[in-house]
Amino acid sequence: EIPDPADPSRRKCVKVVKPGGHFGELSLLNRNKLTAAWVVAAGLGEVVLLAPDAFDEICDCFPDLLGLFKTEDQKYDDYNFFLHLPFFKEAQHEFLQDLVALTTAEKFLAGALIQRVGEPCRALYFVRKGRLIASDRNDAAPSITLKEEDLFGCETVFGAVARLTVQCGTDSTLYVLNAVDCQQLSRK
Repeated sequence: EIPDPADPSRRKCVKVVKPGGHFGELSLLNRNKLTAAWVVAAGLGEVVLLAPDAFDEICDCFPDLLGLFKTEDQKYDDYNFFLHLPFFKEAQHEFLQDLVALTTAEKFLAGALIQRVGEPCRALYFVRKGRLIASDRNDAAPSITLKEEDLFGCETVFGAVARLTVQCGTDSTLYVLNAVDCQQLSRK
């Protein structure tokens, strides 16, 4: 559990560890990253603590295990990105897990055209990194700057056409939720 960004006195579940599961790989993979979490035991259980040196030794012997931990680390980072968006501050744990599972992180070079006014919206986009420029007409000067944690393409939920032309102002990383998955997720 971590402190709820909207109300630090409350906690929000971010990961359920089942028997045989693991946690804490974030701080072992990136020793500069601090984990601010509580571990809450539900019933009786055993926890085995692994020192960083022992973790390194195990990963040297089993490189596939390191790959698994890195994948889990990325999912946790993705989950935290969405968890901290004001749009999802009241979202349930299961909904956020589904959202992370359905989105893909895509990289775009500066100048790439993401969507154009009047064309069908293909996806809902969340800006992870970079700056994008948008205008409400194809021939208009940019009127809006989108940055990390902004989203666009909300028309996707309703099957409508894009109301903005959006282009990358810098190299950018966007989380992309395609139209079919977006509409399916909106029904939950």
